[in-house]
Amino acid sequence: MGLFDKLVKDAVDKVNSEVKKAAEKEVEKAVDKATDEVAEEVAEKVSGEISGIVGKEMEEAQKSMEDADSALSDAKKAFSEISEDDKATMRALFGSGETTPELEKIKEDFAKANEELAKANEELSKISEDDWKKVDSVLGGMMDRQLAKMKYCIECGDVVEAAGSTCPKCGSELPDKTMAECIVCPKCGTKGNPDSRNCPQCGEKFPWVVYEEMHAARKDEKTLESWKEILPQFPVWNGGGSDFDLEARNEMYDDGDMDIALFSGAAPSREAALKKYTDLLIENGFVNPYGSSDWDETLCKVVDGTCYVFCQANMNRGSDDESFYVSFGTQKRYIKMLDDLEKKKNAPKEPPKQKPKGLFGGLFG
Repeated sequence: MGLFDKLVKDAVDKVNSEVKKAAEKEVEKAVDKATDEVAEEVAEKVSGEISGIVGKEMEEAQKSMEDADSALSDAKKAFSEISEDDKATMRALFGSGETTPELEKIKEDFAKANEELAKANEELSKISEDDWKKVDSVLGGMMDRQLAKMKYCIECGDVVEAAGSTCPKCGSELPDKTMAECIVCPKCGTKGNPDSRNCPQCGEKFPWVVYEEMHAARKDEKTLESWKEILPQFPVWNGGGSDFDLEARNEMYDDGDMDIALFSGAAPSREAALKKYTDLLIENGFVNPYGSSDWDETLCKVVDGTCYVFCQANMNRGSDDESFYVSFGTQKRYIKMLDDLEKKKNAPKEPPKQKPKGLFGGLFG
């Protein structure tokens, strides 16, 4: 990494860190706005107590971050407009101690960005830990009240308002538990965070994780149900796995061949799962057009004059990644290959050679 690259990376990292804090502050504002009247009254009361403490510092920090971001953008823009040869020259100048007006301008812009970032950090440091705890307490209470009004829809996978018994988005029946109840361990009663998947005390899955897994299982079921509509010429994939996606493509090529669909998923034993499916295809009359039985990457079957093709050559075999994708389509060129294989298979066998008769035949036959 060159000197300029490191300067840009360090500056961007610092700006991103401060921008993230600013973004979190905006999210907190949005949560505040979305709460009910009681929560708003509580928020207003507490925020009034601490606004005099944190308001000015936050405002100054926000301004400093904006100035730093602007200065950094100017520096990056100036640097991007310099040719690679000039950049190399400038790096050499850095090492030699020599300089140019252009180099000084870039150094000045970077210095300004660092100065503004330092101001932002200084303003944020003025906010005491107790003040942050007050803010977290208010926002935590708001979040709890919001979660108590939300439910996880197993069917569509969204978190929705729990005012009724059915999902307002898909019409499916909602579970009994609210999202607030979904982060309470069903085994030991420990309350977790909204982003916790397992209980920190006993390791039990939180209810929302169970709902999420149920949603994923239903999604896979729906994908396999759509198989018969998208790929009626192929037996349904049942090799074992999850996170299925079946994308209908129906893309016609110039030579008349077609890309019908792409199927993807994940399986811990990917090779074994795909082997099960190729065995199923062979049971249903699909054959390897090359006459090989070592590895069935391509299997074909002619139906009503059209050659339907399964291909797993796109699978990234040999990697540690459990994911895979295979394609389905039609290809005319395999029809002749299949015909040749069939002719070879049905060709009459040559009769065994007859042993010569007579004296010499008896001696040497």
